[in-house]
Amino acid sequence: MFTQLDDLDFADYIALLSHNHQQMQDKLEQVEKTAAETGLSINHNKTKVLKSNTKSKASLMVNIQALEEVESFTYLGSVVDNLGGSDKDVKIRIGKVRTALNIMGRILNIRLPEKISKKDLWEKTNQSPVDEELKKRKWLWIGHTLRKPKTNIIRQALQWNPQGTCSRGRPRHTWRRNVAAEMEKEGYKWHDLERLAKNRT
Repeated sequence: MFTQLDDLDFADYIALLSHNHQQMQDKLEQVEKTAAETGLSINHNKTKVLKSNTKSKASLMVNIQALEEVESFTYLGSVVDNLGGSDKDVKIRIGKVRTALNIMGRILNIRLPEKISKKDLWEKTNQSPVDEELKKRKWLWIGHTLRKPKTNIIRQALQWNPQGTCSRGRPRHTWRRNVAAEMEKEGYKWHDLERLAKNRT
């Protein structure tokens, strides 16, 4: 049973989700009205619009001003783009890791042509390999989420069924498809994970 999400909220970071232009405009006006009742307002310069799988060219308005349309934006540290995949976010994260590795090399006074393996670098800096740490955190989060009641918004987000038509060709790489591929490799399905999460001691 899939659940439709209408918005994502964290503190004053709000991401509104809609299927069409009018629905989004109505949501913006409702947020603007509710915010005004508490002495707050929508920051026009910080509010962005991202459209996906639509031909609509109509602008969304806040306080009689058109909002800027973008092809991607960062929400709570993750890059969201109009293609709906995770490729751009992954590339940016890889770039950050490379930068961190270069800085570690400078701190340890490692200079070219001197070379050091990544394994030795992790050991000297007392750090875990990035891929291992990411995998560990991912599965811990999935287990934690699956133990929540089905009415919990985070649990619903994990099984969210986005609406809209898909473009031709191979489906884009997404976080959920990545998880599904790893589960299949290990011989698990979602109901197996739910059972394991509930039986955790």
